[in-house]
Amino acid sequence: MSVAWSDWRQFPDLHSGMPFVAASGPGVFEVRHVTNGEQVAFATSANVASSLATLITPPASRLRSIFARKRIAHRPIDLEYRACMTVSLSEARAEMDRLNGLRRAYFQRRRAAGA
Repeated sequence: MSVAWSDWRQFPDLHSGMPFVAASGPGVFEVRHVTNGEQVAFATSANVASSLATLITPPASRLRSIFARKRIAHRPIDLEYRACMTVSLSEARAEMDRLNGLRRAYFQRRRAAGA
């Protein structure tokens, strides 16, 4: 399975009217903070563009906020994202599992080295 990640892109300012650039369809996405590289979100989705857009939309008001999806606490201008598009959601989940395995192995090696 050949995997290609997009370049890191900044989220558009919600008030600027700039279009949101992300592919529609299944895949894996990652969101990080621009200044410190902290991972803010990492997930699979049946529609990556829609999922990324819901992360930065303004919170719902009143009763709707109870049922609304969790939003990211950072300002969109401070975040950037990248995506790995796949053919199916099951392939996206397999890729996410593979990446999580690589991360676990990295941190185990780092811990063993005493870093």
